[in-house]
Amino acid sequence: MDNQIEEMAYEGLDGTFTSTTPRHGCVPPPLDKFPDDNLDNLRLQLDEVEQELRQAAEYGLHLVATNNDLTQSMQRIQIAHETTTSELKGDIAMLERHLLAMEAERDAWKQKCHTAEESLDRLQQEQPSPNQPHCYGDTSTSEVHLSRVPQDEVDRLKASVYDLSTALEQATASAIAKDLAIHRLQSTKRDMLDIIQQMKCAAANDASARKALAAKNTTLHGQLATALVKMDACHEMYQVRLADEARLRQTIEELTVELQAQGDDVEAKSNLVHSTRLKCSHLERQLESLVGRETDLEGGGQSSHDPNEDEATSEALASFDRLESFFKLTALGIILDHGAHDKFLQGSSRHTIQAWFRQATQADVPYHQWHRWLTIRIAGSSSQDGFRFFRPRKSLSVEAPSTASSPSSLAGAIADFFDKYKRKPEPNHSNL
Repeated sequence: MDNQIEEMAYEGLDGTFTSTTPRHGCVPPPLDKFPDDNLDNLRLQLDEVEQELRQAAEYGLHLVATNNDLTQSMQRIQIAHETTTSELKGDIAMLERHLLAMEAERDAWKQKCHTAEESLDRLQQEQPSPNQPHCYGDTSTSEVHLSRVPQDEVDRLKASVYDLSTALEQATASAIAKDLAIHRLQSTKRDMLDIIQQMKCAAANDASARKALAAKNTTLHGQLATALVKMDACHEMYQVRLADEARLRQTIEELTVELQAQGDDVEAKSNLVHSTRLKCSHLERQLESLVGRETDLEGGGQSSHDPNEDEATSEALASFDRLESFFKLTALGIILDHGAHDKFLQGSSRHTIQAWFRQATQADVPYHQWHRWLTIRIAGSSSQDGFRFFRPRKSLSVEAPSTASSPSSLAGAIADFFDKYKRKPEPNHSNL
């Protein structure tokens, strides 16, 4: 049988290819050729994937904590902004109402000031000039009283005008301060809106980063699961390979023991074949002498029945049977020698060997070439049936003894005996 070992290539996770023999190969590879590097690479890749997953998880937790802090800060700032905005709106409304009241009061004071100025001008016009003569008597007291009353009114009006001017300046300063406060609040509001927009953008970026990390985490989990499955498959293959190697070692040991036993049997059979060939050589010489004697008797014209002739015929038939037995033993030895017993020793092997014997005798194959002729015939039959014929590791053939007779005469004699005496009944030895 042709012991061919097929190689199969296995691709690892790192892209390397390793060649291994199939499970049912006849010759197991050594243990040091098993791809342990693939297991080491898988373990290293598994450690790297676990480290990346751990780092990604830590970074994701850090981002989640930072996002929570930012969300809480944004909520606090938004609440503070809404509170401040509502307070500022209330202050602005109150200031606007106060401003309207102050403006109305200012207009009223302006009207009063204008009325006072008109009254003052009118009183100044009504005062008598110093060139006019004074009236003496009872009228002097009333005149003095009339002159004093407008002066008091003027002083009072001047004081009121000063107070109103001061109040107007204070109201104007307060309005300017309120305008500045409104501008500051509006600027603060714009800044707060910008901060809120930035925080919203940061929250959106954090959400995108969380989604990307979640997708990467899912991918890494899938790769880890695939690596674990491949690692389990490699471990199962390794266990199966160890079992196959153990079974193959046991099979090899059994075949070795069987081969040794067959070698001993073949050697014994070889010795038997050699002794049989020697006996056949002796019988062949006796057969040739008998053939020569029969030829001489037929040439002498003797037609009487001779008991010695019957005895010689019986001996010739016995010799012919021995030659056929020797041919069969030679064929069996060649079959066993070349390991073809599984094919030729099953079924009608006896009829096949008898057919070969008749073909050899009809083709005038010499005795000393039977071994070669049978070897070629067995090899040809095995090749036609798809059975490869191997050269034996140890030749068990024995050289045929040399004969002085001619191969063609021997084949002719065997053919004559086969035609004349094969179907002839054995003579009655009691008549001898």
